[in-house]
Parts: sequence; C-alpha cells; structure tokens
Amino acid sequence: MAGSVPPANFKTTLAKCRDFWVRSAEEEMDPRARMLRNEKIRRDLRGRLMIAKPDRPFCFISSESEDSYFCLKSELPQGATDRDEVVFDAVPSFDRKKNRQSWKAVNVRTT
Repeated sequence: MAGSVPPANFKTTLAKCRDFWVRSAEEEMDPRARMLRNEKIRRDLRGRLMIAKPDRPFCFISSESEDSYFCLKSELPQGATDRDEVVFDAVPSFDRKKNRQSWKAVNVRTT
C-alpha cells in the first residue's frame, strides 16, 4: 500500500489490534455503550412523571426546566404512578417522530 508505514514491532501492533477488536465487539453487543461513552449524560434531574396513555410502553417526564424527556415504562421503579415526582438521568437519543436529537430518561427513581 502506498504511504503505509510498516509496524515497528509486531507484538505491539497485534496487542493494539486485539484491544480494538474487543472494544468493537463490546459496542456491537451493546449499542448504547458507544453512545454513553461518547456523549454527556445529564445526571440527577428532577421532574414529574406524565403517563398519558396507560396502554403504551412509554411515557414522558416533564422536568423542572419545562423540558420533556421520553421514557420507557421499563425504566420506571415499581409502583410509580402518573404525576409522581422523580429523579432521573438523561442520555442522548433520537426522536424519530420529530427527526431530531433529543434526550431519553433512564435510571428513574421516585423521590
């Protein structure tokens, strides 16, 4: 290959490759791993749980700053009900309906 530099040490190069392969495999198994490592996480936000449609697998959390966060009901603690005050973390997400970046509530706890 034109312009390529041969490795100085085969052992070192092989170790670097193995490290890359392991990290790639971990990300492939858990697609959130890369996102969580590369993006900022908003921690310990406060808000109010808004369960508009009980039959849907998702809900929203309205934060004190008037922002709204998408949340899967599987992230909610047992016994959480509509209008409960909660503390949560937010991770970057993508809103397919609005076709833009957004935030998703995770690690939801009642106060």
